[in-house]
Amino acid sequence: CLLLAFVLPAAAQAATIQIFLNGEKIETDVAPVLQQGRTLVPIRVISEKLGATVDYQESDKSIRITSATVNIQMTVGSQNVTVNGEAQTLDVPANTTNGRTLVPLRFVGEALGVGVDWDGANSYVILTKQVDMPQAQEPSADAKTIETQIVDIINQTRADIGLERLVLVDPLVQMARLHCNDMATNNFFSHESPSRGGLSARASISRWVWPPE
Repeated sequence: CLLLAFVLPAAAQAATIQIFLNGEKIETDVAPVLQQGRTLVPIRVISEKLGATVDYQESDKSIRITSATVNIQMTVGSQNVTVNGEAQTLDVPANTTNGRTLVPLRFVGEALGVGVDWDGANSYVILTKQVDMPQAQEPSADAKTIETQIVDIINQTRADIGLERLVLVDPLVQMARLHCNDMATNNFFSHESPSRGGLSARASISRWVWPPE
């Protein structure tokens, strides 16, 4: 099983590491482990979740990770790597430990166009992959009227306590409508979607920056 290496702060090493992709927890056949201050997670599971495939050749210790647009090639023990034929240098070379091949998570993730972040407070590795979000079905005129009325009621209350008015922003309105559809379809009631995560995760995969810059 191929593994990915991700550098973490020393203080975080005692915690159980969890991996999330677009708000969804990634279950792995091998639990994340710590080795020399690095978190190791299965590359085959992660790569395939990201739409890539992995090919490892025992004969020459070569690793090839490919997606529709990216071809990463590296060799165990070498810091030299190519991404779409362009030579680059790894900070940490791929290596084999206890029969497992390890490669750097951040490098592979970012090469595949995936955001890689570390949430130290919760010991989460957060992977964010942009996807095309479906458009929510256009609501009826009555439903739009209700949306406007709700915002008006909220703004009246805000005005009474000296707060600025809220305005409807189309990308956020679309996200809210999609979330309502998600709750109705999948029978849950929460700000967190089991499949799309919280607001920040849903904003990331819909290419909307949250919080707004």
